[in-house]
Amino acid sequence: MELAKQHKVTSGKWLIAVPWTETDEVWQKLVNGLLDGKFADDLGMTFIKVFGRSNPKKNPYYLEKRKLVDNSMISIATPDWTNKEKTMAVSKVIRDLGIGIHYELKYKQDFYSVLDILKGNPYELRPTIYQC
Repeated sequence: MELAKQHKVTSGKWLIAVPWTETDEVWQKLVNGLLDGKFADDLGMTFIKVFGRSNPKKNPYYLEKRKLVDNSMISIATPDWTNKEKTMAVSKVIRDLGIGIHYELKYKQDFYSVLDILKGNPYELRPTIYQC
């Protein structure tokens, strides 16, 4: 974490694994929240996007554990995970929109993505720092 701070790589994202059948509903709630001003400018939320399934060749853990059989991943980006108050405020907005009650919400720093440190890595590093 000190290395990330030193090199000013402090962006990150809240991640929600959502079944494909519920992706449109969750996405719509997030977009409506954005349009309704729920993600206030002072929170620093920078974008929301949906990803498809992880590539099992890149991360065999998912193939072995069958974690992403029918899931998409929704990402809500923030600029600075070192500001825990604002980062957690974004998670509160997500929960207040009725999202995540049945979904695990985890926060991953972008420097782990840049370094390709994924779940099940040989260093046994947990790639997420916040969970709610």
